Amino acid sequence: MRIKTVSVEYQRKLNLGDYNSATLGITLWADLDSTDDPAASVNTLQETAREHVKAECYRLKGRPAPVAAATPAFPNGD
Repeated sequence: MRIKTVSVEYQRKLNLGDYNSATLGITLWADLDSTDDPAASVNTLQETAREHVKAECYRLKGRPAPVAAATPAFPNGD
């Protein structure tokens, strides 16, 4: 069996304080060639999705996003 498409969904709930929260999420898809490794593609999509949601968390919190190599976690400490 040949896998032609992979998808990843990443979602995170962010506490904004004062009993407010935001749910941030993204879904990414990739069409695979016959030479692509599906597991590696999923890992790449997961990392990309997490970084996009993390950047949006920082934007909503009004903080600059840290440099990718030194990124701790999310702005609320997770």
